[in-house]
Amino acid sequence: MKATMKLSEAILLGSVGSPQGFGPMAIYQGSTGLCALGAALKACGELEEYSMRKRGAYTNVRELWPWTESAVPPPQGTSLHRMAASDMVWLLNDREQWTRPQIAAWVAELEKTYDPDPVPVPEQEPVTETIHQ
Repeated sequence: MKATMKLSEAILLGSVGSPQGFGPMAIYQGSTGLCALGAALKACGELEEYSMRKRGAYTNVRELWPWTESAVPPPQGTSLHRMAASDMVWLLNDREQWTRPQIAAWVAELEKTYDPDPVPVPEQEPVTETIHQ
């Protein structure tokens, strides 16, 4: 059985425990901070694979969430114009300096229209901790 994860959920999950990163290196594993798309790749276990393949900037993102190739309207209050959703997320992170939760909330609104089938993500074994006293 497989779980599913929307891009908005992946951005939030991947953001836990890492500062937000800005600029061209913030999508790669080993960066001091991860941009919104880097956080999403991390949440899906794809960040290392992305860093190793060094393909086009958003190839993994567009493979996992094909709808991000769709041209979408910009958020109100920005100077951005209609463009691919993945490009918009990048600009909201780097140029507009939105927080990852703000970006995830905006993406969640887009997903209502553009993402009927979220990406399948392999289930992982639950983490169990032993507390020693």
